[in-house]
Amino acid sequence: MFRDLQHSEFVADAYLKKTWNETTKGVTLPVPDPQDLFIPSEVSDLIMLPPKTKRPPGRPPTKRKRSAGEIPVRPNFI
Repeated sequence: MFRDLQHSEFVADAYLKKTWNETTKGVTLPVPDPQDLFIPSEVSDLIMLPPKTKRPPGRPPTKRKRSAGEIPVRPNFI
């Protein structure tokens, strides 16, 4: 306000109303019914299970793990 700048100068073109209108100009088709889609038997017969990994208990570490050859360096504030 002190420099007499408009708020619209700080907004990217992707967020303007005219850009959103241009992206929705085409025909938007409804989502088809899943029963009308052809799914091969190899895909429909698959049994999908979650991964066999578990998160470790406790809070995640805040410090990064150093590599095998890394030497810790203490900064000198003199």
